Amino acid sequence: MNILVFGDSITYGYYDLKGGWAKRLYRLYNEDKKGSFKNFSLPGATSKDMIAQIKRAKDLNILDKDNFKVIFAYGINDSATGFMDYISLDAFKENTIKIIELMNNYNLETIFVGLTIMDESIEDGFGGLLFYSNESIGLYNEVLKKTCKQFGIPFVDIYKHCLKEKDKYLSYLDDGIHPNANGHKFILEEVLKVFPQFINKTNQRILVDHIEISKKSEVD
Repeated sequence: MNILVFGDSITYGYYDLKGGWAKRLYRLYNEDKKGSFKNFSLPGATSKDMIAQIKRAKDLNILDKDNFKVIFAYGINDSATGFMDYISLDAFKENTIKIIELMNNYNLETIFVGLTIMDESIEDGFGGLLFYSNESIGLYNEVLKKTCKQFGIPFVDIYKHCLKEKDKYLSYLDDGIHPNANGHKFILEEVLKVFPQFINKTNQRILVDHIEISKKSEVD
């Protein structure tokens, strides 16, 4: 299976020597190593950057071949205040709609992964540069969720899952916002509850077997 990813630093795989939850997902589907994995995620990226990255992938002729399954996971940086350009909720929705329209134009199957929470005990705003809050993150997650529902796009509500398992997830944040290897595995397990909608029933059975194996194993 060919997987194409657009997102921010978490989606890029920060703090995980295995490449992050997206790369781990790819490996589950490609034990034969015949598939292709492209990660266009950027640290600090917002929804506006997603559109620019899509255009970059188009210019590289990546969207025209290999029948990629496309994953988007962004929004935390949109919700932040500080040195970055502020992306309002309305602009966030407009950008997301534009992203969905672009994927439809390229006839690519797409799934969106929601926002993760952060440790609000960090008071310096990451050196005074960026200020996050779980309340703001939740608002942006809700817009993303509703927009995906509006257009019939599969959505992984990782924000809801993070709140449900708040103490556990926060323990996986080495710097208060970026998950470590265990945190990426936490995200992956939730993604795997939705991602099988993209594949046939045979592969679904294979995936279920992998999930059972992964739950019994420790992160390397």
